[in-house]
Amino acid sequence: MELSRKDALWYATALALAVAIGALVWLRAPQAPPPKPVVSAYYVWQLQWTDEVRAAVRTADASANAFMVLAGEVNPNGGDLRVQRGHPDWDALARVHAPITVVFRANAALADALQGGARESTVDFVADAIEDVLADAAAKGATVRGVQLDYDCPSAKLGAYAELIAALRPRFARTEMSITALPTWLKWREFAGLVRAVDYYVLQVHSIERPSAIDDAITLCDTARVPGYLRRAAAIGTPFYLALPTYGYRFVFDANGAVTAIAAEGPAPALASGQRIRTVMADPSAIAQVVRDVRARPPHGLLGFVWFRLPVASDDLNWPWPTLEAVRDGRDS
Repeated sequence: MELSRKDALWYATALALAVAIGALVWLRAPQAPPPKPVVSAYYVWQLQWTDEVRAAVRTADASANAFMVLAGEVNPNGGDLRVQRGHPDWDALARVHAPITVVFRANAALADALQGGARESTVDFVADAIEDVLADAAAKGATVRGVQLDYDCPSAKLGAYAELIAALRPRFARTEMSITALPTWLKWREFAGLVRAVDYYVLQVHSIERPSAIDDAITLCDTARVPGYLRRAAAIGTPFYLALPTYGYRFVFDANGAVTAIAAEGPAPALASGQRIRTVMADPSAIAQVVRDVRARPPHGLLGFVWFRLPVASDDLNWPWPTLEAVRDGRDS
């Protein structure tokens, strides 16, 4: 049926009105916010600073959200607590723009020192070590924003770890406090209570298992598991960083194929007769894919990435800076 000129004009007007209303509704509809930028922090993991370390810090400062600087190791030894102090260059750190967090390592043996009557003296020992470092930094004009404990606590003793944090907090009330966390902790009920007592935590998704033979598969970061870790971390609700690896390990095997030494830094050793070396590095392409996925859909509570560790020119068991720079930006190196 042929439309009259009047009917055609009416239909054209109605169509134009419908299009206008649709456009108005679309414009007024709430739009999904763009993904929050995911920033990067860097671990500076040298106890002794050299000119190469200083140069690496200067290079990274332009893109750093924070520097997490190894300041010492607190470890029991034969029942006695000891601290191995690092020697950060506070003069150099006073000139960086990124905030500074000092990190103290502790091994699993600290758990025994937190039991029974030794607990109070252990807390005092750890607190005194932290205070000494903060005083050194302040004397050189470096402003430290936070303190972080890198303690590989046995999962079954996370409750005692929470008590340590609770005891330390009053002594450092004006300083951010954080911890590193292992993915296995995410399933423990005590973990939520532990991280509620800190400002944030660093979820470390890289680790290594000792191979039993030279041909065993060795993976520093099982990237297929990272999305599940992030879902659990987001559900807990405490802000966190995601730590990603840039380093590698050197394994020395004897003539029978058994591991005799493992190193994550330092030069290759001289080999005895029959020994062989295998070097395993973090996979830049796999880590870059993690970066792209996280940037596309940042999980709730994610503060950013922390890269372990900052490239230094002489560190041949770590990526060079151009590789880290590419992966950090989500590009294959």
